[in-house]
Amino acid sequence: MTQYYLLCMPGSGGMFVTSLMCYYLFGSCDTRVSNTGHCHDLGQGSWNNTDQVFLIGDHWQDRVYHKPILFSHFTDLDCVRTFMPEIQVVLIDFQQDDVELISKLRTIKAHHPNWTAEEYAKFAGPNWPSYDPNNILDSKIVEQELTHLQIPHTQNWIRQVDRTKANYVLQFKDIIRGNINQAVAKIFGRDTDTAVQSFVEQYQRSNCKYYE
Repeated sequence: MTQYYLLCMPGSGGMFVTSLMCYYLFGSCDTRVSNTGHCHDLGQGSWNNTDQVFLIGDHWQDRVYHKPILFSHFTDLDCVRTFMPEIQVVLIDFQQDDVELISKLRTIKAHHPNWTAEEYAKFAGPNWPSYDPNNILDSKIVEQELTHLQIPHTQNWIRQVDRTKANYVLQFKDIIRGNINQAVAKIFGRDTDTAVQSFVEQYQRSNCKYYE
């Protein structure tokens, strides 16, 4: 069984791409696009593993994983291949002009669901409104200041990635407004699927409000 390591920066559409990979490998995927445009629910609830996908996130453990798709933010590919030398790495790459949008999407999609009064107290600026669970969605100043804080992390993450060690490279720009369906289908030697294209269009429509 060929295994795939989807390497992505938070906010770059990794769970969405994972869903497309599931479609082409297994013929279906139960992913739900949320009202903020994320795909954290692959059909088992947000951030839950499935029979096909293991969500490593930031927390690589020095062991062999057995599911077909590994979703990860862990950038040390030499370490990964020490344990899984045959794994196929799929990288979501991006450029400097993508950094601010990826940081914004991470803030809206990942920070917002975990926004608590304790988190608010860590970051609140003098001009912020009072705490509310929807501060990030409802207050432009909150969203912008949190995005600004995230930008250095986004820049540092891609600097740590050795692109030459990826088997396949997908571009963030194709995820948000390009032909990502074709790019993912090509990984598996498949023709593009119309059902997948409908899902791609749903995702891109849900996210265009963040950059248009």
